[in-house]
Amino acid sequence: MTQSVSQLSAQHLSRRGFLLGAGAAALFGSTVLAGCAPAGSGGGSGGSGGSGGSGDKTLNLMLASWVDPAFIEEVMQKSAAGPLGVKLNLMTVDDGTYPAQALAAQKSGDVPDLIFWTAQGIPALLATGVKLSDISDFAADENKADFYPQNYEASTIGDKLYGLGFRCQSRGITYRSDYAEKAGLTVPTSWSFDEFGEFASGMTDGNRYGFAFEAKVGDGRASSNILPLLWSTGAKVVTGEAGSFETGFTADQLKTLLGFYDAAVHKWKSTPPDVSTWGYQETDGNFAKGVIGSYSAGPFVFQQVQQFAETRDNLAVAPLPNAGTQTSFWEEHTLMVHDESPRRDLALQFLANMRSLETQTLIASREGDAQLSVRPEVNATEIKNEALKGFGALLSDAVVPEAVNVAPIMNNVLLPAIGSVAASAGGVDAAVDTAMAAMESTLAELNRS
Repeated sequence: MTQSVSQLSAQHLSRRGFLLGAGAAALFGSTVLAGCAPAGSGGGSGGSGGSGGSGDKTLNLMLASWVDPAFIEEVMQKSAAGPLGVKLNLMTVDDGTYPAQALAAQKSGDVPDLIFWTAQGIPALLATGVKLSDISDFAADENKADFYPQNYEASTIGDKLYGLGFRCQSRGITYRSDYAEKAGLTVPTSWSFDEFGEFASGMTDGNRYGFAFEAKVGDGRASSNILPLLWSTGAKVVTGEAGSFETGFTADQLKTLLGFYDAAVHKWKSTPPDVSTWGYQETDGNFAKGVIGSYSAGPFVFQQVQQFAETRDNLAVAPLPNAGTQTSFWEEHTLMVHDESPRRDLALQFLANMRSLETQTLIASREGDAQLSVRPEVNATEIKNEALKGFGALLSDAVVPEAVNVAPIMNNVLLPAIGSVAASAGGVDAAVDTAMAAMESTLAELNRS
C-alpha cells in the first residue's frame, strides 16, 4: 500500500522501542519525497555531503510505519538527502514483522539501499536471512571520539559492523515533579531498589499509584525497562555467541530482579495489582493522565504527554533504581546498508550526513519526536529542555543489549515470571525455578535456529 507523508502523519506513532517479531511477509508500498535541494548543490550537512552531481538520484529507504513523517521530511530528506540531490523512496513496513518483510523485499529483487530500524533488530534481520553490508570501512574514516562508544558497539557482531546509529535514547524514571513535591520527596543521583520503593509508595494515595511497569507477554518495550534492572545486579542476559548462547544470570540475580517487582505490588503497594496485564499503552496512557506517578520511559514520553498539560509541565527524569550498579538502556535508531544495494557509496554518503554535526544538532533540538544525539558534545551543548537533558545525562551509563533476539527470552522467561510475582504474593522462589528452566529451553531453541 502506497502511503503519502500526510497519511503517515495520521497514524498512531507508538514509539514502542523494539519488538523483534517474525511473521508472514506483507506487502509494502513506496513514497518518493522530493529532494529539497537541486541535484548538484553543495552539501551543507558535513560528512561526505559534497556535490550531488547531475540528474535525479534515488535511495530506497526501508523503515517502520511508526517513524514520524515530519522527521523524515525535515531531517532525513532536507538535511541529509537534499544536499546530495537525492530523493528518498520510502518502503514502509510493519514493525512486528519487519525481518520477514525485509527478506521478502530481498527475494523479490527490490532491495532497500538503506534499512532504518533499531540496532537491537540486527540479530533478528541476520537470523532471518537479510543480507547486511559490513560498513567497517566507513567507520574507519570517522573520528570515533566524536561519538559515544556504545554507538559503535550497538551494531557490531563479531568483527563486523552492520550499521551505525543517528539518534539514540536512554531509559530513566519519568515522574511527576508536582506529586513528588507535594509528598515531600526528593530524588538522589542514584538509588537502590528499596530507596526507590519508598519514593514510589510516597507518591501513592487514593487518587493514584506511585509506579507501574509493563509486564504483559508480547509487549515490545518491556525489555528496555526490565533489562537494566537485571544488568544492575551484575548479570547479563546471555553469554557466548550465536549458536552457543548460555544463560547470563544466576538464580540469585533473577531473584533480586523479581523481588523488585514483587515488592512494588505487595510490599510497597505502589503499583496496581493488575499490572501483569499492562503493556506500553497502559503505562504511557496512565502516566499521561496522572493515574500513575512514575514509570520507566525514554524520550518518547514527550510525545505521549503533549496533550496533557499538567503532566507535560511537571515532567522530570531520575536514574533507574539499581541493585548495585547504576545502569540505563542504550537504544538507537540505526541505518544499515543492504549488501546487494547498487548504490552503496551514495547510501554511505547519506549516512555520513545523518551523523554530521549539523544534522545531529537538528535532531537534538526537536521535542515533538524527542531523541538524543549520538554525539556527546551535541547533547551537552544543544539540548535546552531540562527533562531531555536528564535522559542525556543517563547515556554515559547506558548498556548495549547483548546481540541476541531477546523477544523469545522476554516472552517465554522474564515477562511470565514478572507477571507471576505481580499477580500473587510470595511466589518469587517458584517463579525463579520456573524461569531458569524456561531459559534453558528457550536458549536451546535459539541456538538451534
